[in-house]
Amino acid sequence: MHKIMTVPISYGHTKEVLRLREVKETLEGHIKKAFGLSGRARKTSDPNENIRKAVSKAIGNALVRMGKNKEDELAVYLDDQLDKGLFCSFRKDPDIFWKIMKK
Repeated sequence: MHKIMTVPISYGHTKEVLRLREVKETLEGHIKKAFGLSGRARKTSDPNENIRKAVSKAIGNALVRMGKNKEDELAVYLDDQLDKGLFCSFRKDPDIFWKIMKK
């Protein structure tokens, strides 16, 4: 932005310089609102997004715990078939059948 502003200054276009300064200040204001004091993006305050993240994290933690026992085929399968994006969903692979037996 600074380089863009030096061209109108060198040609004496003061109105353009003033306009560019206003644009620069507006953009800086938006950036300051979007980022916290430390420069990191502000955390979302949307409760639905917080719930989605919590559910996704809980599913991920459960899959990690399942896989710690051994290379658990069920954990790998579930991880592959679960979509933890905007909506959590399970896409069953029609070619795989599971038979659960009690020990």
